[in-house]
Amino acid sequence: MANTQVLSETGATAEFLYGARSTYPVSVSDPATFAGGGHVYTKTVAARAELFYRDSTGAVVQITSGGAVAGTSGTANRVAVFDGAGALSSSARFQQDGSTDIVTVVDGTGNLGSTTNRLSQGFLSTSVSIGTNPATAGAVRLANNTSIQWRNAGNTLNHDVILLDAAGNFLLGNAVTNSFIYLGAGNFANFLSTGIQPSVDASVALGATATRWTNGVFSALVSVGTNPATAGAVRLANNTSVQWRNAANSANFDVLTVNASNNLSVGAGIAGTITVGSASLTNLTLNVSVAGGAMHFQVAGTDQWFLDATTLRPNGDNTEELGSTASRIANVVVGTSVQIGTNPSATGAVRLANGTSINFRNAANSADSAGLQRLVTDEIVVGGIGALLLESSTAAWNFTLGAAAVATLTSAAGFSPGVLTVKDFGSAGSEWRDCYLSSSVRVGTNPSATGGVRLANAIAVKSRNAANSGDVNVITLNATDDIVLGENTAGVSVILDIPDNGFRINNQATNAGASTGTLTNAPSAGNPAFWLPIDIAGTVRSIPCWA
Repeated sequence: MANTQVLSETGATAEFLYGARSTYPVSVSDPATFAGGGHVYTKTVAARAELFYRDSTGAVVQITSGGAVAGTSGTANRVAVFDGAGALSSSARFQQDGSTDIVTVVDGTGNLGSTTNRLSQGFLSTSVSIGTNPATAGAVRLANNTSIQWRNAGNTLNHDVILLDAAGNFLLGNAVTNSFIYLGAGNFANFLSTGIQPSVDASVALGATATRWTNGVFSALVSVGTNPATAGAVRLANNTSVQWRNAANSANFDVLTVNASNNLSVGAGIAGTITVGSASLTNLTLNVSVAGGAMHFQVAGTDQWFLDATTLRPNGDNTEELGSTASRIANVVVGTSVQIGTNPSATGAVRLANGTSINFRNAANSADSAGLQRLVTDEIVVGGIGALLLESSTAAWNFTLGAAAVATLTSAAGFSPGVLTVKDFGSAGSEWRDCYLSSSVRVGTNPSATGGVRLANAIAVKSRNAANSGDVNVITLNATDDIVLGENTAGVSVILDIPDNGFRINNQATNAGASTGTLTNAPSAGNPAFWLPIDIAGTVRSIPCWA
């Protein structure tokens, strides 16, 4: 092995032998600057020989320190970088975690590249994970409520394109005008704040015959066609139809159509029957005639009913029925009247034609019974052959039973019997319970003209005796105009039950005394046992009474 010659500090050559190591004597100080080269030497630092280098400009660099390469001390597993002074430092933001990962020293710090110093490409075999608590699977794993955004063409705004928000909603696009997602070559839908719209009218389908949506749930409306209706839940354009597929899956049936003449067709072309409720109708067609202002209900092409702005009526007079004996309408609710017959009454709630009747079915369900009828002679019959009411020109109602007059009712005379004194008001076996009158009760021929109870002369007020064997006169005005209380019948007494000093006689003049009364005769000896007080014209007198 040849020796190597090197220049010494003085320029003299020195020879060193090649071997397993090289030895540098410790210098007391840094060597002088060598303009044509540099010095590698050792110098004592902290009682240890350390390796130094001095370049041609005189700059000194310590190569070793404390038994290691200078500048390499620091935290274990840290990635060392040169600091601002040109020294290696382990204060970088990245570290090798002791297994296979390079991670940041502090979570959420440190960037791979920057906006002005970008990496060219990134090749990863498994995933990119972003955010706190990101997804645990997938190639791109994002935390909740973070989004994938793009910059707009004008470089003025970011667009949220894909986002899973805090409520768990998956959003494509945002409220930015004309946010969209492409659905295929040339076709895409705009995702706007007001709804999802195709970019080109009538260019995108929502589902297909082979890939169908399960349900369509809408809160307001479904609109189909060009120039559809502007109101309603289902809004169709003119001359479009609602169609069903037939059972054999061989043809379509128009069920509802408004054609170019603005006629509504129901079930056009259906060869079978149309069931409305429980009734099946063959070839039922519903036409809406705008010109006539009426809706025509037809069966087999023939008009049956008309409905205009105010009236529902049959096509022909007296030709159609509402319900039948086997299919009855539950209730008929009308606001003004029910009219029956030709030339019915012009007023009233139930308006009948002359000569018609209100009939009832008998209990045995074997015949009809007339309840109320107006005859052609303007007589109203109640109950067939029963009571007859005749409305006369004098505004009187005459009640007759058969041919016999029963009573008459007029506005002036009130209710009176048809024949004088031959009719009763009630009977012994069928009595009225109470009678309430505002003026008087009159009994007899030429009764009193005043008073609450007005009796004819010599007509008595009587009561039945307790044994129910005879009548007893209570009070009578006899033929000589005397008021008679009670009657001269054995066992009948008149009892006056009046309060003390309550018996009073008015309009009496005293007889003047002209003789001396002895008063020596009495029913019994001694003084009277009772003095009966009597009020005469306001002065109480006493009548002696003996036992």
